Amino acid sequence: MQRLGSIYTLDERIGSGAQGEVWRGHADGSQEVLAFKVLRRDLAKESSVVSAFLKESETLRRVASPAVVSIRDIVAEGETLALVMDYVGGGDLTAKLHHEGPQSPAMVAWIGASVAVGLEAIHAAGVVHRDVKPANILLDPATDPPTPKVADFGVARICDSASTTRSTMFVGTPLYMAPEVADGMPASPAMDVYSLGIVLYELSCGVTPFVGTPAYLIKAHASLLPGRPQGVPDALWNLIAAMTAKDPAARPTMTAVREALSTLVTTLAQLPPAPALTEPPQALPAATPVSGDQTMVAGIPATGVLPAVPSASAASAASYPGVSGSAASAASYPGVPASPGVPGSASSAASYPGMPAGPGVPAPGAPGAPGAPEAADAAAGPAAPAKKRRRGLVVALVVALVLLGAGGAGAFYLLRDTGEDKAGPAPVTTTDPGPTPSPTPSTRPSVTASATASATASATASATPSKLTSMPDLVGKTEAEAKKALPGSITVKIKQKSVSDASKVGKVLETDPAAGAAVPTEVTLTIGAKVATIYLSDLKAVTSNAFSSNPATLNGQKYAHSIYNAEYARDSSTEWNLGRHFTHLSGKLGLSDNSKDADATFTVDFYADQTLLKTETVSFGTFTDLDLDMTNVLRLKIVVTRTTGNNASVVLGDAALEGSPDQVPSLDELNKGN
Repeated sequence: MQRLGSIYTLDERIGSGAQGEVWRGHADGSQEVLAFKVLRRDLAKESSVVSAFLKESETLRRVASPAVVSIRDIVAEGETLALVMDYVGGGDLTAKLHHEGPQSPAMVAWIGASVAVGLEAIHAAGVVHRDVKPANILLDPATDPPTPKVADFGVARICDSASTTRSTMFVGTPLYMAPEVADGMPASPAMDVYSLGIVLYELSCGVTPFVGTPAYLIKAHASLLPGRPQGVPDALWNLIAAMTAKDPAARPTMTAVREALSTLVTTLAQLPPAPALTEPPQALPAATPVSGDQTMVAGIPATGVLPAVPSASAASAASYPGVSGSAASAASYPGVPASPGVPGSASSAASYPGMPAGPGVPAPGAPGAPGAPEAADAAAGPAAPAKKRRRGLVVALVVALVLLGAGGAGAFYLLRDTGEDKAGPAPVTTTDPGPTPSPTPSTRPSVTASATASATASATASATPSKLTSMPDLVGKTEAEAKKALPGSITVKIKQKSVSDASKVGKVLETDPAAGAAVPTEVTLTIGAKVATIYLSDLKAVTSNAFSSNPATLNGQKYAHSIYNAEYARDSSTEWNLGRHFTHLSGKLGLSDNSKDADATFTVDFYADQTLLKTETVSFGTFTDLDLDMTNVLRLKIVVTRTTGNNASVVLGDAALEGSPDQVPSLDELNKGN
């Protein structure tokens, strides 16, 4: 608990990121829970950031939408900069994906339409988000299903002013970053359209279209087309493909995206989620990689200050000539259809005027409902990955699928000809296998498909054992035996742990959740393995090493292979070259038992190839077990920042890098040249 400014108290730290920390707290004399985004101290010291913060804050406070996390107040006192926001207690999309896996097509469309409503409001205020990702989409539990709310808008632009030496190419998260960002092009709403398209992709299959190091991701977004996941319906896939076009001018407007997704909520009802993937399908080379000299979105000034978002009717007329608008759900957002709410719950449209309601059961005869098998089949999309695709997406892109009429479905494509293909545009969809028959509709919509539906949809699902009522005891079984004992619909993740007992190699040591728990959607199996271990204390640093390597004591236990930071005068940063040889970093983090001041606090940031992996707040008497993924990581950086003026030693006890014995060189080889 600590004070913020003159009227606020920070009660609990609930998150962190590259720009700062997020806290839960309250105002003096009030019981209302608020959220606080506190910028990093080094950013708050820069006059350019302070100036941008004060300038942008009033604009951000004017953004009013049920689909955004409202900014209540700003705090700018001394070396403290913070935003005071509504507290949204339902978690974020990252957690939802982790616990539930891929969402049904109708739910993907509803979440996307709701997020688009928020981004429209942000764009109308003259702001481009630039960091649209699942972690920045919070879920309001006041409705059923929880209403998505866009958070952290505008912070990227404030922090981008930190120094003239910093490029806009580093603003945003590489997994979701539009290709033109890497070229330093001016911010535009098209960047947010692209990022939302990547989010829809991940919601559909559980992974982003590209994975790898930040450098690889930047190249992939610029030069590769996302591979199509199995089981994603045609209408949804065509929209995602259009949103992720390399040329920003070829992407649909956010209004057009919102309208198309709102319609798909109904037309894609009853379709099950696509199979959960652990890695994305094979990407294809784009015909023309994005470059800095391509035309920006028409009508967007180079300054990035946006004109007001046009009305839905105007956007429809401009983007879809000849297509009539859908029924208005609310005056604030004309054209957003209010599809049936989830039975037995209050409609989100009723609680939040202008927001599309949660996916529900369509009326008989409507696409996806009993009595309309052809429409449902058409929406289901191909059952297997495409074998052939057109390599060029810039020449012609499907901008949206607009489904018209209450009892049928029609498609209208807006194609953009760049003049590179005089023979005319080619479709993004494939000429491969026909559509998969639609599953039998349930009598009640579900946020995610049942285990049976998921197993049916997956071509690779293992045979489902007898229906489980609780998590079985898998300890002692081999990995293959454990997987066979679980339904094919459950996502299984494998974690290795070094063991000295040879009889436990290849066997399940523990499960998460444990035996007897409710049957989950995801299980982590810890498998015993022979693992090569290199202690960080023995590995030479490639930058100035602010850590000492000596035994240290944490919570009464001595750790022989420890690194500790005992420099009280300044903050520190140290990097090690891992050479992509390791898979995990483990250890115990805390303040040494013999630290001088018991009230000292620090933040410790862990970076993998300049991407922030984790931030921990360290105080006396609190200890954290670290287990960080180091797969394919070239450089590890640890940054220690003092948050009080007191002296103490930050210790990482028995910090161990682990990897496969056939991949990890000897310590001498690793240290050669460092």
